[in-house]
Amino acid sequence: MGIPDLLNVFSKKKDYDFLETLGAGSFGTVRKAIQKSTGREVAVKIILKSRLHGHLEVVEREVNLLSSVRHPHIVELIDSFQTKHNFYIVTQLATGGELFDRLIEKTSFTEYDACDIIY
Repeated sequence: MGIPDLLNVFSKKKDYDFLETLGAGSFGTVRKAIQKSTGREVAVKIILKSRLHGHLEVVEREVNLLSSVRHPHIVELIDSFQTKHNFYIVTQLATGGELFDRLIEKTSFTEYDACDIIY
């Protein structure tokens, strides 16, 4: 990564005000952020490169998939970038809660309920 790339990364990171942590997993965390240029709330997945054990294609595949899919029930890819230690994947913020929590809360679903969630 050359100096122009580093400057671009740092300017991209400065495009966001990072807020609270929304979740954590084996590869990193997801944080709520504000995209400064639009004032829009977004989700930023921060993936620690050290936890990928050289399998960087996992991140590339996720970014490629998100950038190629347009569906009302799949979050939209807004941005992606990397620093020396992390990958950042910025998506629209999904605020509807966790599907798993809905399944636990309501132990069975009718076909109508399932359609309402999926479509």
